[in-house]
Amino acid sequence: MLKDEQIFDILDGTATEAILQLHACEMKRSENYRAYFMEMKALHLDMLNMPLEKPSASFTESVMAAVPVSQPVVVVVRRKSWAARLPQVILGVLALVIITIIALAMIYAPGNSVNNIVAVPRMQELRDFLTGDFIRIVALLNLIVLLAVFDKKVLKPYFNERKVTLG
Repeated sequence: MLKDEQIFDILDGTATEAILQLHACEMKRSENYRAYFMEMKALHLDMLNMPLEKPSASFTESVMAAVPVSQPVVVVVRRKSWAARLPQVILGVLALVIITIIALAMIYAPGNSVNNIVAVPRMQELRDFLTGDFIRIVALLNLIVLLAVFDKKVLKPYFNERKVTLG
């Protein structure tokens, strides 16, 4: 018995000569094959009569050509007035810290024996004061306040204005 693909090749008219000879022999010899071939022929005719649309070879290009292309949306974010001066403020604070360190080093650096006698007790008092628990607590509180202000004044407005809508 022939395969379904071979039977459909016969019905389409694309079968080879060898398959056509096998088909003729089977039609003469087997009643079951004749009944099965008639069922396949009816199915083939039903499929031929169905209103099917054949997709074009350039279907994708046709669809993409029909889709309107919109220009990309450009989002312009204005910098706040304080944000424009932020690099200058940072450089100013950095310069102030460096100048303060240099001034303290000049005052408390040992230069001659008279300065050593006066500077050593002052440095010891300063070191004891700066390493005390009170200064540590004050520094931590200042850091927490600084982070809270930075969050409220810088981060929150930045992320609130950063909402991007596509349209």
